[in-house]
Amino acid sequence: MKRKLYFMLPDIKVAHRMMDQLLLARIEGRNIHFLAKPEIPLGDLPEATVIEKTDSLHGIGVGAVIGAVIGMLGGVLVIEFPNMVINPYSGYPPQTTVIAIIALVGALFGAWWTSMLATAIPNSSLKPYRDEIARCRVLMIVTVPYHRLREVRSLIQQKCGDQCTYAGVNPPEHMVFP
Repeated sequence: MKRKLYFMLPDIKVAHRMMDQLLLARIEGRNIHFLAKPEIPLGDLPEATVIEKTDSLHGIGVGAVIGAVIGMLGGVLVIEFPNMVINPYSGYPPQTTVIAIIALVGALFGAWWTSMLATAIPNSSLKPYRDEIARCRVLMIVTVPYHRLREVRSLIQQKCGDQCTYAGVNPPEHMVFP
């Protein structure tokens, strides 16, 4: 299981230095992303992906559930009122198959539709960092396996010192159950 570590960096110069240190520590470049104000050019630093910047994954899940429920209701309507549906086959398929197929189509359509809408919504997990980003700081997102969390945190804090602020991990290191 991988975790995302968040670090607030003071500027682009420090971001370049941290990128080099992480590459030397054998963290793949595709697992390191940066997010800054749109006016700040990142240069050759990898920018945060659409999935990291928006709530598209949450939108996909919500849309799939809503689409599946609406599809099941549509399937039930098709079964209840068969004369309203043009059926090219001589016989009707089993009722559960009709409901399942229409529910699947509804889930796929709902996931697609809401993912398109959710790309316009900023990622809710980045809300605590918006003020810092607005003050021209740079957010560094590093995706690492769980067993390397402490190693990467200590490396960045050792190389960066007080300039870099550890901002958290997602999902949390320890799950709390009531």
